[in-house]
Amino acid sequence: MPVGLFADIPDLEMDMQYFSDARPSYYCFSNETKEMTTAEIMAYFGPQP
Repeated sequence: MPVGLFADIPDLEMDMQYFSDARPSYYCFSNETKEMTTAEIMAYFGPQP
């Protein structure tokens, strides 16, 4: 989703990275964020027992 869509939100802060295990190795951000791997996302949003 393009960040430019949210240009009018003054306090917007990126604090989570989804599918962090699928990103390219050269891709990094200057701020520390929580990260969720594909398996963590599937477990969180998948069917609950």
